[in-house]
Amino acid sequence: PELPRGRSAADVGAVFERAWGVECNLDRDPSFIHMLVMLYGAEVAWNGLRELAEVLLGLAGPLLMKAMIGVISSAELPQQEVVRVVFIWSMLLFASTILKSFVSTARDYQANRTGLQISTGVSTMVYRKVMRLSAGVEYDTGQVMNMVSTDATKIQDTTIYLHMLWSCPLQIV
Repeated sequence: PELPRGRSAADVGAVFERAWGVECNLDRDPSFIHMLVMLYGAEVAWNGLRELAEVLLGLAGPLLMKAMIGVISSAELPQQEVVRVVFIWSMLLFASTILKSFVSTARDYQANRTGLQISTGVSTMVYRKVMRLSAGVEYDTGQVMNMVSTDATKIQDTTIYLHMLWSCPLQIV
């Protein structure tokens, strides 16, 4: 089956080529990082918000458990009231766990999708550049792609783990 419009290597490569052309025409030195931020900055920022939501939802579990233990061990409330409060908080705990799962899945999907698009764009740009520069040199497609694939995969992995730079210390605290 065909990929959706804009998702094929040719389409993503064309977007990268246009963005790099714009970047080269600015009144400063071209920056590959700036080009990536202009193309995918909004998606990465939304993923950062998903990461923050996941961290906060992860904190909900221990806080709700602490509150439930406090209510259960308290002798001030009648038994009927304790059961009602613990039931409500356990439903909130269940809901927060389900919501965290949905947020985590959406974050992982978007990070992988963005990383794959960046990897595809980088691979396509480098492949086209190598083919233009090596007009007289014999390279086959496999050799060129082997040169590019390792670095492109590392760039792809960066989008997956980027937000862990700030979210892991936040989770530890």
